[in-house]
Amino acid sequence: MTFTFRSLLLAVPLTLALAGAAGAQEQATSGAATPSDSGQSRSHADPAQQLARLTRRLQLSPEQATQIGAILQDRQRQASALRSDSALAGADRRAKLRDIAQSHDSQIAAILSDSQRQQFTQMRQKMMQRRNQTPPTDGD
Repeated sequence: MTFTFRSLLLAVPLTLALAGAAGAQEQATSGAATPSDSGQSRSHADPAQQLARLTRRLQLSPEQATQIGAILQDRQRQASALRSDSALAGADRRAKLRDIAQSHDSQIAAILSDSQRQQFTQMRQKMMQRRNQTPPTDGD
């Protein structure tokens, strides 16, 4: 059982990383705008890194890791598509990105046990606090 769990812990992030690299290559060859091209920061975490952090901090089971990995990949796909949509105004894009994040966070929370869900909520709150305390970097 330990061997299988370790194998899964290695296989899931590797698979997600490879899928992310393939998507990045496809985006680069299609000429789509990247967040840095559109003036947005490049602070969007890689789903494989997110999954590794959640697995470590929440002690996810292999089944949870697989389900959450798929959710994180879907969130990245939806957010990337939204970021490349030049028809949306900045405020509308941010609101839709927030909706995507909240929807996927709810999906993740539904997979977690009560104690994991509590930890996950605390992690999200701390992240939001850090994000709100970060001074603007627009040169003002």
